[in-house]
Parts: sequence; structure tokens; C-alpha cells
Amino acid sequence: MIIVLKAFLSHSIVWMMRLLFIFIATAAKSNQHLILSIVLLMFMVFHAFNGAWVGDFWMHSDVVHELATHPFSPKHPELLMDAPHSFYSPYSLGIALIAKIFNINSIMALSIGGIFNFLLFLIGLNMFVPLLLGNNKGAFYTLFFTLFLWGPGVWNYSGFFHFGVIGYVLPYPSTFAMGLILLSLSMVILFLRDKSKMVFFGLLGFSVIILLSHPLSAILLYTGILALVTGYKDPLRPSSRTDSVFILSVIPLSFLIALAWPYYPLLKLILGDGALLDLNNSCMFQGVLKIIFPALIGLPILVLRARSDWKDPLFLMFSGLVLVYVYGWLTGHFIYGRVISFMILILHMSIADWACKNENFKILTVRGKCFLATILVFALLGVLNNCNMRCINYMPGIKNNYSQYQFLTKYTKQYDVVLSDPETSLFIPSFGGKVIANSGPMPFIEHYERRQNDLKSFFNIGASLKFRENIIKRYGVNFILINQRMPVGAGLPLGSMAALGRKVYADQNFILIKVGQMK
Repeated sequence: MIIVLKAFLSHSIVWMMRLLFIFIATAAKSNQHLILSIVLLMFMVFHAFNGAWVGDFWMHSDVVHELATHPFSPKHPELLMDAPHSFYSPYSLGIALIAKIFNINSIMALSIGGIFNFLLFLIGLNMFVPLLLGNNKGAFYTLFFTLFLWGPGVWNYSGFFHFGVIGYVLPYPSTFAMGLILLSLSMVILFLRDKSKMVFFGLLGFSVIILLSHPLSAILLYTGILALVTGYKDPLRPSSRTDSVFILSVIPLSFLIALAWPYYPLLKLILGDGALLDLNNSCMFQGVLKIIFPALIGLPILVLRARSDWKDPLFLMFSGLVLVYVYGWLTGHFIYGRVISFMILILHMSIADWACKNENFKILTVRGKCFLATILVFALLGVLNNCNMRCINYMPGIKNNYSQYQFLTKYTKQYDVVLSDPETSLFIPSFGGKVIANSGPMPFIEHYERRQNDLKSFFNIGASLKFRENIIKRYGVNFILINQRMPVGAGLPLGSMAALGRKVYADQNFILIKVGQMK
């Protein structure tokens, strides 16, 4: 099995290198695009190997760590139980197999995966935008506007690619999915041009992977397919109704195939447990105009495109995503608010198209010159907004933020239970041990709120010894990790833990207690 996987991986790397050469060859037609891409790639490599990872990265790392241990029959990546996890995707499985084959840890595997995702994103952008807009420079302008044409306070969430967050989200499935979406929509255009059945099957495979790796991103994919089938026109090779039905069949077929994925129940996530993520995404409907106002320059451009042809693919894609966004707001399913990142990408593409067609400042009308000046001013403000303190980690020589946890690999095993505060519990499974709960929601886990409440109560200063012993027994706790930098750890009388076990490790940040070994 390992030999087969190595051969498959080697074959995949060869194809990735071919795609990279294609990207360089096409990007070279636009010097600005090539230079911007190379500079960004340099920053992203620095960030990846600095290792200053935050937020959801650690949940993805926990997933890869478990899948690398048991790729075909994983337990839960964070809790000591046999249960599915919504991050058990084809993407995470692929990263885990890389970690297993090359014997590297989950953090390094994801960091390398992030660079791959960035190249995939650049390749996809450089294929789709010129195919759709008919101008090679469109990819440069789209990339630049996506990085910088934002207002203050832009969301630092996956699925967004502004300069202040792009380095942090590269290892996430959402970035991988976006690269595949851009390639997939390029394949739709190629199919409508050439009617190649091989392109259809490639598109179907990509669609299944996208849906399972990041279900929310499938909304952009499916909206894009509908828009292109409806509005894309090639005067030399017009599409027939049969062609349209054939390519549209990708949508139901990919969904049906994805339902057979054995690692987590997709339908349950979409129709039920995904609602657990609504509260965390309510910010997508707060202070929106302040954040997106520079991109709204693209609205009149889209309107003009629609007046010229109401079937314009960019206009149809934007309109479909707006309907999804409004649905999320009206129903309280705030997770759908995340499509605003896709809406802004469409606006950036429309502005990029206008910029390509109006590069010659001398022949612009007064109105056109004022419009161009507005774009430049907003872009400059966006550069100032997005070049913030988070971007320091794009520089070389920054220390990683996880080395202090590496002592856990010496003292704890992968299936020990380590009780710690919710924030510290995000890091623990990547180094050793499972946890009781962490600070985020957990689809597919019953009574998860009880776990979170028990964890909070355990660290309550007034908790009795008997109560703490009951928590330890209930969850089969092997170790207690006290993070003295956290409020619950700093304010906790350490003497109250002495009756629960023996201290086996201590430094200026942490105290690790082995449960059941008395002084």
C-alpha cells in the first residue's frame, strides 16, 4: 500500500510541476502578475516555515495527526471516542498520507500543503480569469484587488484572501477548495468550447473533492457552473442544450457521490450539525459596508455588464451568491454569510476587467479618469489597512508559537486524556493526548456543551476535590495541564491539584500533573 501511495504521490508531483510551468509561462505575459506572484510566494514560504500558526490551524493539525496514525480507520482527532469529524476530508487525508509517507509531523505537512494550495490558487486564478475575461492581465488585477481592495476591520476567516490573512489560511481546506474551484470553472469553459468528455470527468472528480473538503465552497462552484452554462458564449463553437444538460449533471452527480464518503456524514453536516457554526459567523452581517465599501466600485460595472447582457456570467454568479447571503440573514443560518468572500471576489474580477479595458489613461473620459482615481485611492487605503501587525510573520526569522508545547510528546501518548483549559486544548492533540473539549463547536458530538461546562467548572476556584475527581473519572483523564498564562491557570491555587496526582513537568508556562500518582 505504501509503495502504491508513493508512486501516486510522485506522479501527482510531476503533474503539479507541469501546471506550475504552465502558470509561469502564462504569467510571464504580464510582468506585473509574475512579479506580484513571486513576491507573494516568497512571503508565504517565510510564513509557512516560521510556524506562527493560530486559530483553526490547530484543529486541522489535530485532524492530520490522527489521520496519519490511522488513515483508514481514524478515531476522533480531539476527543477519546470513535466519532466522525467534519474535517475528515479528502484534502486532510491527502496531507496525512504525505505526513505518514515522509515521516513528518502534522504541522510541517500542513505548512507544505499551504504552499501547494497557494500555487494551486495562483494557477487556477491565472487560468480562469483570462478564459472568462479574455485578457491575461485580468489575473494580475484580480489578485491585487483581492489582496488589498478592502476596508478596515476585514474578517480574518478562511475563505478570505486579503493580505492580512492569506498566509494564515493557506493550509486550510478552503484555500485548497478555492484553487480547485477556479480550475473547475476553467474546465467548464473548456468543455463548452471543446465538448471533451475527459474534461467532464475531471470536473466531476474535482466537484466531489471540493464538496467534501469544504462544503460551503461548493456554493461558489455550483453557482459558477450554472452561470457559465447560462451565460458563457463562444461565437465560434456555440453550446447546445445537450451540452448544457451534460455539464449541469455534475451538480447532482457530485452530491450523490459525496454522500458515500465514509469519514463523516455529509448530509447530516449540511442539514443539521452545520447549524452549530451559525453563531461564530454572525459577524458576517455586522459592519459590512465599512469593510467592503472599496469593492462596491464593482457594482456599477456589474450593472453595466447586465444591461449589455443580462446573462453575463459575472453578474449571474454575483446575483446567485447575493441570494444565498440574504437567505442566511433572513433565516439566521449565519454560516451562509461566508459567501460574502465569494461575492467580493466577483466584484474584484469585474473591476479587474474594467481596469484591463481602460489601462490607457490618455484616452479615458473625465468620468473614466475619476473612476480610475477612485480605484487607486481605495487600493492605497487597502494596502494601509491590510499591512498590519499580523503581516510581520511574513518576514523571515520569526519564532514559531508552538515549541513550548513540544514537551508533551515526551510525557503523553496519543490516546491519553489531557485535561486543560479550552484554549490550550486546541494545541494538545497535535503533540500528544486527547482532550475533554475546546473552545469551538463540535459537530456530530452529543452533549458537547456538557463537556465544555464540566471543563469550565473543573477550573473554578471553588470546585471541591470530590467534584474534580468525578470529572477525572467521567472522562478517563490521565494528565492535567495547567497553562499559567491563561486566567484559569494563573488564578488557580496549585495546592488544590496536589491531591489529584504528581507533578511530572513544570516550566515558566506549564505544569503537567500525572493523575493518580500521589506525592
